[in-house]
Amino acid sequence: PINKLYYIDTLFRRERPQKGRYRQFNQFGIEVFGSEFPEIDAEVITLAISIFNKIGLKELKLKLNSIGSPQCRIDYRETILDFLKPHIADLSEISQTRFENNPMRILDTKVPHEIEILKNLPNIADCWTHEDKDHFEEVCSLLDSTGIKYELTPRLVRGLDYYTRTTFEITSSALGAQDAVCGGGRYDGLVESLGGKPTPGIGFAAGMERILLAMNNVESTSNSKQVYIVGLGNAVRPTVLKLAEELRQSSITTEFDVLRRSIKAQLREANKSGAKYAILIGDQELEARQAELKDLSTGDQKKIELNNLVEHIISLPF
Repeated sequence: PINKLYYIDTLFRRERPQKGRYRQFNQFGIEVFGSEFPEIDAEVITLAISIFNKIGLKELKLKLNSIGSPQCRIDYRETILDFLKPHIADLSEISQTRFENNPMRILDTKVPHEIEILKNLPNIADCWTHEDKDHFEEVCSLLDSTGIKYELTPRLVRGLDYYTRTTFEITSSALGAQDAVCGGGRYDGLVESLGGKPTPGIGFAAGMERILLAMNNVESTSNSKQVYIVGLGNAVRPTVLKLAEELRQSSITTEFDVLRRSIKAQLREANKSGAKYAILIGDQELEARQAELKDLSTGDQKKIELNNLVEHIISLPF
């Protein structure tokens, strides 16, 4: 099963406080457990961007990378060690400690001369497996289908061993040097490392104080409009993701399947979700540039042109 969770909480950090990074701080985030497929990576990222756009954050930039599978991390760790051995005396005390304990964390350095040294470090993409490459390319393709811009950032990594594949960070230049608003990634090894069954997961966390520093005062409205998109077949996934993002931008709560289940299972989930309408898109509908729109309360169903679908749904009674 897929589990989609969110949290809002007060936390404390050990590091030295800075502007927007206080000893005690407030944070919200989302976590999704159960799907290993790229469409949930893309959905989590588009949701983060959508939230920040909705509350008025400006000058946003999405940084994107993949740190690959566990074997990829092991191979890249050796690459980092081999590359940095001749430079060990030039590293700061913190980086020398990281060299011994967790060399991938050195890539997080903000020390200018260390950044200069790392410019010639091979990229982690050189250690990707074929599966890692395919996964990341599909994440990028799905983001492309939504029109979301991103910057490939090979030095964007996560130091903890349970992180895998997709990593991302959203920044705002309105925050100055410490510009990160949100950080996230895939952590397929986390649940197992805590004693549970192997369970894929992905999520992000965002500090509220940093958001308040970056945002403009805007009024936000919400409504109870909710739909569920039933997608069938590999070819429809980019269309489903793009449609979901367009509906969300129009203040319509939208869900779609990320477990690649049958139409029967997806419609059962649509009814459980509380959605008023279901949108059905398969290969035939995609070819005809149409979708089936089903009223889940009455069972009535009709064809709608994809180009007119969002506008039509906005006009419907909920």
